[in-house]
Amino acid sequence: MRTMCPIGERVLAWGVVAAAACAVACSGGAAPGDRPAAPAPGPILSGVPDRIDPSATYLIYLHGRIVEEQGRTAVSPEHGPYQFDDILGALARSGLTVIGEVRPKGTDAEAYAARVADQIRRLLAAGVPPRQVTVVGASVGAVIALLVSTALPTEQIGYVAMGCCNPEILERVPIDLHGDVLSIYEATDAIGQSCAPLFERSKGLGRRGEVRLETGLRHGFLYRPLPQWVDPAAGWALRRSIDDARR
Repeated sequence: MRTMCPIGERVLAWGVVAAAACAVACSGGAAPGDRPAAPAPGPILSGVPDRIDPSATYLIYLHGRIVEEQGRTAVSPEHGPYQFDDILGALARSGLTVIGEVRPKGTDAEAYAARVADQIRRLLAAGVPPRQVTVVGASVGAVIALLVSTALPTEQIGYVAMGCCNPEILERVPIDLHGDVLSIYEATDAIGQSCAPLFERSKGLGRRGEVRLETGLRHGFLYRPLPQWVDPAAGWALRRSIDDARR
């Protein structure tokens, strides 16, 4: 089920009540045989490859803080395991070339944003169109993604920020967005809510959208590859649309 709500010009919200409801909405009632075959999964890399394919669509995934603190198999007593490798695999199933690495403990957000910006510049210099590059960040990873958007005033690069916008971030972090930005947040998450105020103050922003989830998982929605956020994130990377990426 979708609820389309204006949050300002060209901003939409998608309220997802349950995975089953999402599946019905995305299928449109079509028979399975009427849908195109799923794409072959894309590769999963730890960094920008030495040989860059300009025809590929690249997604850089930036994980939450707990993976930085505990490592690849991080477990929260409140939210359970952070399924880092499963998340990378779910994003790659849409045919995207996924780049994701575990940040060292104590990583400085601004310094790492500069690293990601350099990775994007390498992709662009190799002939990859900006439209085929997207950064997806979760929690602190989303803050890093927004800092990359601030540092790169390049049109059509995509960004997906999940579970990060709150008054402290909006007031203390110097963010001025560029490119095409999608916000995804969970209604019960006390840490990250709507990024609409950030959209409103960013004058260099291109396309923008917002997805409001109702999973009841609070900040833990980021810890697993739920189709409620994986599909719109992959759809944004592929088409700058929040529709199911595998339609």
